[in-house]
Order: sequence, then structure tokens, then C-alpha cells
Amino acid sequence: MSGLYANVDAYTQQLRAFEAFAKANPKSPDEHFLLGYHYLTTGFAENARKHFGLAQTLLPDDRLLSQLVGMTTPPEERKANQIEPPTVPPEKQLSTAKLVGSWKATNQGATFQLDLSKDGGFTWTYSRGNEKQSVKGVFAVDQNNLALETNDGGGTMLAEIDFANPLQFKFKMIGDGEKDPGLDFKKG
Repeated sequence: MSGLYANVDAYTQQLRAFEAFAKANPKSPDEHFLLGYHYLTTGFAENARKHFGLAQTLLPDDRLLSQLVGMTTPPEERKANQIEPPTVPPEKQLSTAKLVGSWKATNQGATFQLDLSKDGGFTWTYSRGNEKQSVKGVFAVDQNNLALETNDGGGTMLAEIDFANPLQFKFKMIGDGEKDPGLDFKKG
């Protein structure tokens, strides 16, 4: 994560400010989720679990938070407390190799292009008519979830990915309603 910043000290300073903000806003599930995400990506699973748990207390029906708490709970504690992270069948699990490439989707006159590189970088481009916007960042996969974190600090997109075949997948943002169809991406 610190590689996205000018140096480690700049990242650490921003993380400390974010920790202070989360402490000052204990009823904000968003702050706890994002802080948990930063801890998880920097290898501090126990701290991540604490903040995912605080967010889950505020949003008890959130499926993603339930998964993240299960993922960050040590196996012996999961077993003792009968907490098992949801598992995805092997054929539905993602890998970087499976996702690498250039993908396109269209929806209501808009075009979405998602370029994923084997080094973990991504470019997301949205265009409609003469309007075109792109963001770059890093991505990570876990089971059937794809996380896209932008370099500009604009946030993280979390989606469930469901491959129809090796050249096509459905991209559905986590938290979108059941009636939201998501985006159908095709390779090439």
C-alpha cells in the first residue's frame, strides 16, 4: 500500500490521521471498514478484524463485513466460536491470471473498459459520447471478490465476479440491490 505514496513516511502519516479520524467517528461503519481494509492490505489481520468487527456491529446484515470478519479471524478462534468464512466453490474462485487482460462492458449507452495487468495494476475507463474518464490503481482478489483501489485516493470498488466462461464475466458491486443487473464484461 505504501508503494502508492511518495514514501513510507507519507503513507504512515496519512494512516495515522485516518486512525484519528476513525477514533473521533466511532459510529461510522465506512471509516472502520476502510481502516480495516488498510490494515488487511498491509498485513495486520488482527487490527483489520477489530475494525471490520466494529463496522459489522453497526451494519449487522452486511454480507461482505461478515466475510471479512471470518477471513481475518484466526482458524482456532473460528473453530471455537463456530465462525466460518463463506467459501466459494473452486470453479467460481478468482485468480489474477484468470482476470488479466482487457475487458469491455456496455450499459445504457455507456462503455466501461477494465484493463487488469499481471502486476496487480488496473485502469478503469468510462465513456459516454464525448465524455471519457479513467482511473488507475491496484487490484486484489479473494474468492469471488475483486477489490479495485484507485491511486488518486478516490476510494475502493468492491465487486463480486461471476465468470460465465473464460471470456465473459458479470461484475456486480457489493452492496448493490438484488435488482441491479451489474455489468457483463467480455474479453478483448
